Amino acid sequence: QDLERANTFRLANFLEALPEAAKAPNTLATGGFSTLNAGLSTVDLRGLGASRSLVLVDGKRLIGGDPSNPTVADLNSIPAQMVERIEIYSGGATAVYGSGAIGGVINIITKPHYEGLLLNLDSGVSEHGDGKESSINIIGGSSFAQDKGQVTLTLGWDKNNAIWSKDRDFSKNNERLGDRAAFSPFTSRGTITSAQGVRVPNSQGLWLDTYEPLKNGYNQNSDRQLYVPLERIQGNLFASYQLNDQNKIYTQLGGSNNESSNQQEPSSLIINNRPEPLPSNYPFFPTEILDTWRNSGKAVPAQINYNRRLSELGPRRYEQQRESWRMLAGIESNWGQWHNDLSAQISRSDFSQISTG
Repeated sequence: QDLERANTFRLANFLEALPEAAKAPNTLATGGFSTLNAGLSTVDLRGLGASRSLVLVDGKRLIGGDPSNPTVADLNSIPAQMVERIEIYSGGATAVYGSGAIGGVINIITKPHYEGLLLNLDSGVSEHGDGKESSINIIGGSSFAQDKGQVTLTLGWDKNNAIWSKDRDFSKNNERLGDRAAFSPFTSRGTITSAQGVRVPNSQGLWLDTYEPLKNGYNQNSDRQLYVPLERIQGNLFASYQLNDQNKIYTQLGGSNNESSNQQEPSSLIINNRPEPLPSNYPFFPTEILDTWRNSGKAVPAQINYNRRLSELGPRRYEQQRESWRMLAGIESNWGQWHNDLSAQISRSDFSQISTG
């Protein structure tokens, strides 16, 4: 009932509101620095990390979806409309499941069967008129063979648009020091640092003005996203058949395709991954910088630190695609006081990313 009242087609949005859950990477939190995880939805129990929180579906492990940590499950592959209830074990699970369950276990129980056909259409936008979300979900199910068998099919499509950091007051500046914004010194025109301090070019192109973050700095959040756009298509088949009073066979088939993208500010000109001073006789050093000292009659410093943002290349864009599928078959048996569940599962997840800028 709580899940139905939440009115969401993504489990991560529901789970992160639970008191046992800490903030884990999901589509609302991966628009800044994360590139591999954009569009990924995970859960983090007790703040111990998503890799220490085990996700099960009907007691079976869910395939990982994080390319940097294959054990972390992507909740986007689970159809929320098929969830009957969610069981959370926040302690003592390591004795059964190992170190991957130090934070706890989330067991997502799906509906055993569904009778009829349900079509659900959803659409909405934020109060600012952006971040539009749309979804279409279909569930169809029926029994057969005098109710000995059950089959349920789900199909779903959903899409959300981006929300940009610059469109919210709390995120339009990349950092704040007290009430002052601290922008990046890697600007489109560049900065130089020598014994005379940090300099930027003036209106005549001479590097004589003192660098001021608020006046000359680059606001990285002007290019970043708060909400990463995501489009998802998924389908699942659940089937079971009661062989006799003691034995039931079952199978689950599922697949999903997720496409997401995120954007960051243009790349910075950095040597050896950090700003390094350059010798003034460096053959590719901008001549106009050296002329600043030459024209003023001052000696050119032996070392000059030069920083610049390569705005002419445009912002950095990362487009991700995740494909996953899962096949499970098993048999449940009841013999007196003994209940046995024997199953086998094959699953696979593929990830690709295209980077530009």
